[in-house]
This record gives sequence, structure tokens and C-alpha cells, in this order.
Amino acid sequence: MKKAFTLIELLVVIAIIALLSTLSVVALNSARAKSRDARRLSDIKNTQTALEMYFDTAGEYPATLTAGSELSYGGLVFLAKVPSDPLGSNQYNYVQTESGQSYTLDFTTETKSSDYEAGNYQATPNGILAGGGGSTPPQTWVCGDNLIDGSEQYMTMEDHAYCLMIQNLVRSSNNRRCYGDIKQNCIDFGGLYAYKDKDSLCPSGWRLPKDPDDNMLFEALVNINEQGFIGYFDAKALEYKNDRKYLMLDSSDDVLDSIGKVGSIPFLNSSVAVRCIKELY
Repeated sequence: MKKAFTLIELLVVIAIIALLSTLSVVALNSARAKSRDARRLSDIKNTQTALEMYFDTAGEYPATLTAGSELSYGGLVFLAKVPSDPLGSNQYNYVQTESGQSYTLDFTTETKSSDYEAGNYQATPNGILAGGGGSTPPQTWVCGDNLIDGSEQYMTMEDHAYCLMIQNLVRSSNNRRCYGDIKQNCIDFGGLYAYKDKDSLCPSGWRLPKDPDDNMLFEALVNINEQGFIGYFDAKALEYKNDRKYLMLDSSDDVLDSIGKVGSIPFLNSSVAVRCIKELY
């Protein structure tokens, strides 16, 4: 006759299984943390290399770094995608310092890994040192922050329940023209775009201003950071004109000129500057 397990024996077996399971989970979590730390250190070192390449080209470090965006300058791409902390709730914390001549890049490690104890670290052009603010939660974007559009970013401001781009659109487009056919003018002042492309120009969630939007909104659009308004490309005459400065509107083939007047683009395929807006309320 077979002898069954006693209650005490069953409890002992269950306790052993539970202990082994706990040890396995702890070991797995530790391995995952070490893997995240290895990625963090790799991310930081790759980002430092990209920042030095950017500095060598631009003469200064970038004003901001945005996780998931491209780090580029003058058509050169130094980092296809700025990395974020492996824990999705955090991101590396970058700050430009010394008027663009230095930077800090803060991050946090979870375990002892590659001669780094668990804790906060700060990367600078001189290396990686203990300290800094560590990885931080992603910031919620609000109007007044820079609008990030791929590798480009634009200053913004709030005006009459709208958020306004106060720099001209730069993004590449098959039909984008650069004033005087000089590429640097697109980088410095923004591109000139054909009205037929109007539906694909603004970043997601943003749109072209239109008539009738608030007249005070128009005033803000034409008066702020006006250096970006550099005339238009006349499609009929096949030449650039700067007798007036224009912004594209989403109304028929309308434009807004530098004195706040709404009128028609001289010829439908002419190219003009673009600034986009976003309703806030």
C-alpha cells in the first residue's frame, strides 16, 4: 500500500517551490536591471559622441535634445534618434550650458555596472561624474515650449486662445524652395512652400491660420520675429520677390502680408513662408 504525503511534507515542498520561484524572480529582475544599465551607458556614450560631432560642425552644443527626435545640423545627421531611458517613465536630462559651449546630461543607474555604482550620474564634455539630477519623467509640452517637428524645432507663444509658431517652417518638402535658391536661407529663415501642398505642411495637431481668424492673431503672426519673412517665389516670373513679406493662409489662395493685409497669392503655385497655429481651448 502506497503511503501518501503528510500535510507537513506538502507544506515543505510548497515552501521550497516558493523559495526557488522568489530567487528566480530576483535573479531575473537583477539581470534586467543590469541590462538596462548597460544600455544606459551605451546610450550616454553614443550621445556624447554625437554631441561632439555636432559641436565641431555648429560651434556650439544644441539648445535642446528631445528623445525620439533626430540630432542634426546643416543637413548632417549625427544621431538618427535621440535615446530615452529604458524605463519608459523616465528620460535622460540634457541641459545646454555656458552659452552653448558645454552641456550636462544626467542619468540614473539601478545597479553596480561597469565600475558605476547605483545612483545618479552626470555626463559632460569632460566625462561622466557622480551626481546630477538623474533621469527624470518626460516633461508635458505646453505652449511657450519649443515645438519639436522631427529634427527641427520652433519657438512658440500663446495669443488669444491659440498657440503660434513664431518662426517659419523649415521642414523638407519636394516643392520647398529656398530664397534665392540658397539652401542656407532655408535653414536661417525657413522655406518657401507652394499653396497646393498646404494640407501636408503643418505638424500633427497644427494648422495654417485662415481668414477669418482673430485679427489680433494676424498682428502677432506678422510682427513677431519678422526676420523670417523673406518675400516669395513668383511662379509665373520664375523669380524671387521681396517687395512684401508673406505668410500662407488656409483660405482659398490667400496670404497674409507684413502689414497685416489679407490678399491672394499672385500666382497659385507661387511659394511663400509658413507658420502654423494650434487651438488651445
